[in-house]
Amino acid sequence: MRIGLLVPAGNTTFEPDFASAFCSKISLHSHRVIAKGSHKYENFESMDDINEEAVKEIEKLARAEVHFGAYGFTTATFYRGRVFAEQLEKRLAQVLKAPVVIPSLAILEALTVLKAKKISIVTPYPEWNNQTFKTFLTNEPYKIVAFQGDERPTEVARKNYLWHQSPEELAKFIKEASHKDADAIVLPCTAWRTFEVIEELERDLNIPVVTANQATIWSLARKSSIEDALYPRGTLFAH
Repeated sequence: MRIGLLVPAGNTTFEPDFASAFCSKISLHSHRVIAKGSHKYENFESMDDINEEAVKEIEKLARAEVHFGAYGFTTATFYRGRVFAEQLEKRLAQVLKAPVVIPSLAILEALTVLKAKKISIVTPYPEWNNQTFKTFLTNEPYKIVAFQGDERPTEVARKNYLWHQSPEELAKFIKEASHKDADAIVLPCTAWRTFEVIEELERDLNIPVVTANQATIWSLARKSSIEDALYPRGTLFAH
């Protein structure tokens, strides 16, 4: 089974997480994508830009004749809502000539399977990303009981984004946030090294954890019927 990964150029987490999740039955083949224009901050324009490049660049990945694909950019898949996310997923799949999984829809799928109704969200994002993620969830059947993001001004956060944290640092940040009454903790961002501390967080907080990379890996494994190739990693992988 060949899995193709389309990865934002600066993301150094998506590929290692996939590599650590699957046994040797699976081969991974990645290609990187970058926005064509120059953007000071992430916004609607920058996300539109990189998604248009993603549709073009995934054609190169198609040359590897992969059986399934995954796009490793959470914000770029939730920023214009669920309908847009579904359309983007279809566009990528058509060009790749194979099914594609995207993080935002995989997170929703995971929450459905976990039967989570009340969720606590912790992100490394600045304000714009957080607001668009909240909007993405507006029409979904979940109650957000807590939300913690990067509260520093965008200009400050940009100099040292929280997704550059070590797993130990981010685990501390997540544990300090409130998760009272939540059925699950949602940790978006494919660049954040949360996959490595899922089991620690679930043990210490006693609540299922859903990360962007974990959900994407799990959804792809379900759709491609290769669940037996996954190494155990948290509550979600048990489903």
